[in-house]
Amino acid sequence: LAGDSLGVAPGATLTVALALPNGFGSLEQLLAAMQWILNPDNDAATDDGAQIVNMSWGMWGTSTVLREAILNMIEAGVLPVCAIGNTGDITTYSPGNVPEALGVGAVDQNDYVPWFSSWGQVHWEDISLMKPDISAPGEDIPMMDSLGTPLTLSGTSLASPHVAGAGALLLQHTPELTLTQLKGFLLRSAVDLGPRDVVGSYGKSRLDVAAAISFLERYNQGFNSADVVIEYINPLNDSQPSI
Repeated sequence: LAGDSLGVAPGATLTVALALPNGFGSLEQLLAAMQWILNPDNDAATDDGAQIVNMSWGMWGTSTVLREAILNMIEAGVLPVCAIGNTGDITTYSPGNVPEALGVGAVDQNDYVPWFSSWGQVHWEDISLMKPDISAPGEDIPMMDSLGTPLTLSGTSLASPHVAGAGALLLQHTPELTLTQLKGFLLRSAVDLGPRDVVGSYGKSRLDVAAAISFLERYNQGFNSADVVIEYINPLNDSQPSI
């Protein structure tokens, strides 16, 4: 997600919640971490919460409790970016499969979906939809451990930080972006890899950071400018136009 030598957004500030020591824990721990990341000092008067939250964890199936937590994040103006899981087409993981979350799958160096990247149709009480929403590099990703030792890892947990980091780059470029705009630029600038049944389910497209920045720059150039001006002349009185 961020880093001086490896990472998508080296200028980003990280706030880290260790929700699952040793990789395992309870739903209560996860909910506490999701709440904490919005307001780490527990003071509503300070603006120290995250703008983008990467969640490289999940639980099988759907969870209405996690969906409510995701909706709380969005209401707070935070973009939830979530790994979709590593079980192939068996099942997707929550919160990545929550309709309102940005669920992320993996692609390899050739833009193919690895066997492990989860995908499929998800059924909620009010909606059925396909997940993931977008894909990003998630196989043989170079990184470092906590001691600075180089290594490579694979999984949608590696793909999700690419998307979160790209979102951070967009906010660095244009800090006033709304949550809807931020998500829209990430999705609409991504590379269309073709029909899902050809390459598997990678979501709507594959992340393209350069295209997202370019799209944003073009948008900024035209922001607050009129593309088309239409003037309607009242046929009963040409001297008094109405809009």
